Amino acid sequence: MADDAKMTLDVPGLRKLVRTDSQVESRFAKLLQEWRSQTAFESVGSRVVFHPAFRAIVALGPQAIPLILKEMTRFQHVAWLSALADLTGEDPVKEGHRRNARLMTEDWIAWGKSNGLV
Repeated sequence: MADDAKMTLDVPGLRKLVRTDSQVESRFAKLLQEWRSQTAFESVGSRVVFHPAFRAIVALGPQAIPLILKEMTRFQHVAWLSALADLTGEDPVKEGHRRNARLMTEDWIAWGKSNGLV
């Protein structure tokens, strides 16, 4: 996606925008379970990030952000990194952390904490 086409969120107003209701949480949980069970033995790639359940999670929009961040604290998956970048238009990953999924995940979780989303 081109930089100018990304949806950029107003970070100071982010918490208000991403309030998650119980319906979204329930839908997220269902989609997450479906995605995990159907891609459990897949390596990261198009089958994982283009799986219909994963795409449906991303399609939940900004309300999925805190749910994804919470999931990342329990289970690291590099697919979440691109989903968060797409949803937020942000890139909190430190230059020296690129290509290290654990450190990139930590950077996103720190970003979520600093924005009151974790």
